[in-house]
Amino acid sequence: MQLDNPCTKKMPRGKAAPKPPSSDDKKQAKTHDNTVNGEELTMTQLQNMINDLAAKMFEKKKKELKEEIEAEMEDEIQYRLLNQFGELEEMIDNAKEEAEIATNKLKSQIEKCTKAIQNQSGQTTDEMLKQQLKSAVQEIEQVAMESKKLKRRIEKIEFKTSSKLPKDITELSTKFDEFEQMQYCKNVQIVGLPETENGNKDEDKQKIVKIARDTFGMNLKLSDIETTHRMGKRKLNSTAQSKKHRDVIVKFVKKSTRDQFYENRKLTITNEDPKLNIYVNDHLTQRRQHLLYVARKLYKAKKVHAAWSQAGNILIRKMEDGPVTQIKSHDDLAEFQMGDGEEDSRHSDSDLDPSDTD
Repeated sequence: MQLDNPCTKKMPRGKAAPKPPSSDDKKQAKTHDNTVNGEELTMTQLQNMINDLAAKMFEKKKKELKEEIEAEMEDEIQYRLLNQFGELEEMIDNAKEEAEIATNKLKSQIEKCTKAIQNQSGQTTDEMLKQQLKSAVQEIEQVAMESKKLKRRIEKIEFKTSSKLPKDITELSTKFDEFEQMQYCKNVQIVGLPETENGNKDEDKQKIVKIARDTFGMNLKLSDIETTHRMGKRKLNSTAQSKKHRDVIVKFVKKSTRDQFYENRKLTITNEDPKLNIYVNDHLTQRRQHLLYVARKLYKAKKVHAAWSQAGNILIRKMEDGPVTQIKSHDDLAEFQMGDGEEDSRHSDSDLDPSDTD
């Protein structure tokens, strides 16, 4: 019996033998996984898409966490208020009850005196009358003394309540501000970066990379920047040149990259618009922005030698060789005797710290 040789066996009529994959087919299969809607994506574009998705997830989680903390703070403040006012109401009710008992006691004593005088009628002597009046006066003095004590107790409770509640609220507000500032540890705020009307979302990143390379001497890449966004709404037809470009918040992937970028902030940055300077500042919470604004006014009024921000903290040096004071609240600024007058806050932190080099 003769066996067919598989190498020489003919294919059935009407069916063509399968062709081996060509180089174009292999290339197409290789790039298929990196396409979206038929368009081929580069690794940089894929990385940018991943970064944008991660940034959106982070912002969503941050927003949820912030709302949760605000709700917990509101519940805590409400709980403490209810406790304080509950104690106050209870003590006031006790004081009223004690005052009512003392008043009734005095009325009873006066009635006794009146009845005794009526019963004695003609037989009442001056000595008996004096004795009854003396007893009534003693009762009145005792009631007056108790009333003074009750009044002092109420005043003490009111003072304790009015002084303690604002302190508790301030402490909670400070803790929340510290938590919020921690979220900005990888951020900087850039003032004066030119803004185009129809720019794409990567345009600001490209400008920042150019500043880092040309001015700061950093080998910064687009992938080192997690996200950027402009603050506030776009101002159209603005005549004020200083308000033409919105500030930019830049979030870096690593804090070390942010710190290196921020350390070079005192170098002169070449701007497309020669009439407008570019400054690199700390990204601060609203509360700390206002504290820095007031500190700048002190510096402009020559009340302090230097005022600046560093790593999210507001710092003041009163004398040239004096110690540095960290400002956490407006109470900390009171001792520096803030002067009057308004100043523009759109400038660099380094302008207000001539002696500090971080």
